Amino acid sequence: MLAVFAHSTVTSTFTAQKAVDVTVAAGVAPGAELFIDTPRTGDEIGGALTVAGWAADPRTGSGSGVDQVDLWAYPSPGSGALPLFLGSADYGRDRADVAALLGPRLKATGYALTVVSLDPGVYDVVVFGHSRVTGKFDNATVVRVTVQ
Repeated sequence: MLAVFAHSTVTSTFTAQKAVDVTVAAGVAPGAELFIDTPRTGDEIGGALTVAGWAADPRTGSGSGVDQVDLWAYPSPGSGALPLFLGSADYGRDRADVAALLGPRLKATGYALTVVSLDPGVYDVVVFGHSRVTGKFDNATVVRVTVQ
């Protein structure tokens, strides 16, 4: 059951609620899993920005299930600036730690991209993984950094 309650700031009471029954299908695996090891949210970057981590889609029967990792930088809200395509990461690097955790077929799941052309400012760096299973960029993860 999923329940939602509306709270009135005028009366300081919960004025409305709605509950619905939800069924989660058994055996449905999540989409592509994406992790950013570096940088971390809140990091201040001087010089080149290197984004690295790993990506896999466990729904695949073989390999990593991901065939491309793209990175975008979204300038701070209110800046009026458009998102910037940073590029496609070098994907398929060995990650013994991921293999030890999730199995040997997910060893070549590492990615990295170094960017040297970002103007100073606050950015949400977003990593998108392209799933070979769905043929789509069906998941993303983000970190907020300051480029000096």
